[in-house]
Amino acid sequence: MLASLAMTTSTTIRLAFLCFVLSATPPSFARAPNKARLIEEKPGKSHVRHCLMTRKTIAITDPVHFTDARVIVDHYEPRTGSEAQVLILPPTGGENLIDRLYARKLCKRGLGAVLVKTWSYDTETSLGALYAATLLGSEKRIETGVIIVGGSPLSEILATSTIPGVTQQRVSRIEKLKLQDAQDYRLLMDKKINLDASNFLPLARGKSALMVTALKDKIVPTSTQLNLWEEMGRPARIDIKAGHLGAMISAYTWHRRSIEDFLVRELAR
Repeated sequence: MLASLAMTTSTTIRLAFLCFVLSATPPSFARAPNKARLIEEKPGKSHVRHCLMTRKTIAITDPVHFTDARVIVDHYEPRTGSEAQVLILPPTGGENLIDRLYARKLCKRGLGAVLVKTWSYDTETSLGALYAATLLGSEKRIETGVIIVGGSPLSEILATSTIPGVTQQRVSRIEKLKLQDAQDYRLLMDKKINLDASNFLPLARGKSALMVTALKDKIVPTSTQLNLWEEMGRPARIDIKAGHLGAMISAYTWHRRSIEDFLVRELAR
């Protein structure tokens, strides 16, 4: 899953995502100590005329385990500066070519783009869009967002996704915990998962959003994507007749301009 979130306070862009992106944090995260500290900053290549790119390594305290963590981001910014910043949350495994292309194109359109390259945690399913939906409903400074193939509830995704890592984990847990089937597993996950977009919907419903839905998705099942769309108050939506990966590629190939126009328009208000 890919996601982008936008805000207009560039001086606090680090704090806008560090407390949320890194792990499945329960609602009590706001009380955890989490002071971000820039430990390295070096120039990079933006590959876009009139744009600067800086790679930053930021140290934080994991709000769940209270251990040290590192986040690496590439900050693309127009040479003339921009108060509007778009936070790009990539799929599991860190950023890829599509993420970088989004960042460059947005910068070319006059928006700052902060691309999360990697974080020091292992995850077992693509979570970018899930975090984005949660951020929209929990971070007041984020004004709008684009959610690409994201779904809810997370328990349903874990119980039905066909991605190998999630499937293996599900089978192993059902056997180890002596559960009857995937439905029992989902009910258990419902009780254990604290971080889910549905827990933060009141604030999210009051914000503009654009969702990209994969109509043939088995990794983040289409039913969960449509459920998230309903929960968020039926925001603008682009439907793509493809699976998970195909929809992410098609979103950039065929709908990138619409996504860019949405962000530029909403941040200009």
